[in-house]
Amino acid sequence: MKQEPFVNGVTRGVLSVHCNYARIIDTWPNTYTFTKAIAENIIRKTASDLPIAIVRPSQVTGTLKEPVCGWIDNVNGPNGAAAGYFAGLLRTGVSHAETKLNIIPVDMVANCIIAAAFGATTR
Repeated sequence: MKQEPFVNGVTRGVLSVHCNYARIIDTWPNTYTFTKAIAENIIRKTASDLPIAIVRPSQVTGTLKEPVCGWIDNVNGPNGAAAGYFAGLLRTGVSHAETKLNIIPVDMVANCIIAAAFGATTR
């Protein structure tokens, strides 16, 4: 297979998707929420005979209690921002005074997933 026709075909495909971007994602605010909706619809259609629970946590951060308070093994997302702030690397930020952080500790998310799975199987 020659590389040039393959690359040109891929480029045409990417450009056609890019040109139809607004029409493709329709009313979703971004591709992240759009692809989550696609995945959830696939689950609903292909597993309608199974007990299903979909859990949608917001930004997941370090633990509240389990296994110990504050346990975290990465600096992704809000953890990275907090680490940068507390290390003195991030000195300023732009926000509204009324802004509330939409974060949830990972141990609470894990407990919620377990409860949702139990609830889905006992309904």
